[in-house]
Amino acid sequence: MKAGMWDLNQLFPSGFARATATVSLLLACLSSSATAAEVSLLWTAPSENNSTGTVSGYDLRYSSTPVGADTVSWWSAASQAVGEPAPSTPGTTESYLLAGLSGGVTYSVLLRSYDEAGNVSPFSNLLSFTAPDTTSPPPPPPPP
Repeated sequence: MKAGMWDLNQLFPSGFARATATVSLLLACLSSSATAAEVSLLWTAPSENNSTGTVSGYDLRYSSTPVGADTVSWWSAASQAVGEPAPSTPGTTESYLLAGLSGGVTYSVLLRSYDEAGNVSPFSNLLSFTAPDTTSPPPPPPPP
């Protein structure tokens, strides 16, 4: 092993693997009402330890501030979603309705999963979208 390299097998007990697999977010549907915009997010439930078991939970964060070079700082400052679904069997499609967004605003979203010991997965892919405008369109012009 090269100097400065870490052997993870020596740092952690045998059988330890990454807490959870990386989660990939998909944008399913954007919708709005007269007062608020919402987005439906989809992802595939990951397994714990990259092979078996169900993760313990999800942590979804969102912000109108773009994610910069320091993802950890962005994550700490972002709004934490409430009411994420309980994790399902690995491979199952999960969904979450992120509601109460401001129309016409661009949001960034990241998701992580965690296990019962509090180990967290890497960040999901970055999902950015512009929430639908919640203002009513102007009335049509009067007929000539």
